[in-house]
Amino acid sequence: IDRMSRLILELLDVSRIETGRLEIRREPIVWAQFVRDLVHRQHTAISDRRFHVSIPDDGRIVTGDRDRLEQVLANLLENAVKYSPDGSDVTVTVEEKADSFVTAVCDRGIGIPTDELAQVFERFHRGRHVSSTNYGGLGLGLYITKQIVERHGGTIWVDSKEGQGTTFYFTLPAEEPKHVTVQPTAMAQT
Repeated sequence: IDRMSRLILELLDVSRIETGRLEIRREPIVWAQFVRDLVHRQHTAISDRRFHVSIPDDGRIVTGDRDRLEQVLANLLENAVKYSPDGSDVTVTVEEKADSFVTAVCDRGIGIPTDELAQVFERFHRGRHVSSTNYGGLGLGLYITKQIVERHGGTIWVDSKEGQGTTFYFTLPAEEPKHVTVQPTAMAQT
């Protein structure tokens, strides 16, 4: 039931993307803490992987849709787990580059053949070495992920070697937190 629910939600997202109705809400998100929390939840849910994080202690923010950005990161983490062997390492890094964050999710799994790298973000793309019986899915997750990242003003790309693992990178615009300064009110003179 969970798998069917997820497939239906992915198909609905594709429909929203194709018709220009994918809603992106905007709120300030402290990116380092957001990524740390999500990796911790993923680690708790999947105990047979070793998650390593390298995330700066930083208060800079991403202005974006919390649910949609969680969908992006969760999809990349789930893929890293799905396509790598039990007990292997998954590494998540966040780097600050001028006015953006570069977030990477790296696994030591089956990798992607070089001739398929350009197609991984296309709708319904499934690798030729990936059976739907063993790995499930419709090949929509990375397509949706790319659309969400781009609607947040970012970019996404992949680096992979077959049999050695895959790293997905994405950027998002970073901002300094906006502090509200309260002006002192003039005291009434008596």
